[in-house]
Amino acid sequence: MLQDIVAVEPLENYQLRIHFEDGVQGIVQVRQLIDFTGVFAPLQDPNYFATVKVNPDWGTVYWENGADLDPDVLYHLLTNQPLELPTMTSSQGFFNPLIPVKRVHLS
Repeated sequence: MLQDIVAVEPLENYQLRIHFEDGVQGIVQVRQLIDFTGVFAPLQDPNYFATVKVNPDWGTVYWENGADLDPDVLYHLLTNQPLELPTMTSSQGFFNPLIPVKRVHLS
């Protein structure tokens, strides 16, 4: 993990103001990152979305239903630094690059 998230503030329109331990901060548009399905479905309710918290053990943001966001991806979005993916062996798990993910367009 690059940096831990140390503070989060929910904003209108499914945005989060994120603060990282190294001082990097910014606003992330969550709607561009996820589809509101599965574990993310409850986040579509603005009142539930606003219950976001920081888990200091994980260094990321989460909701009580188990939804969370990858801090490395959020850091990358705010800094435009390259996102380094770990190399995995078969004993560590399985990574399938063909699994579809929602694409994010950075402006």
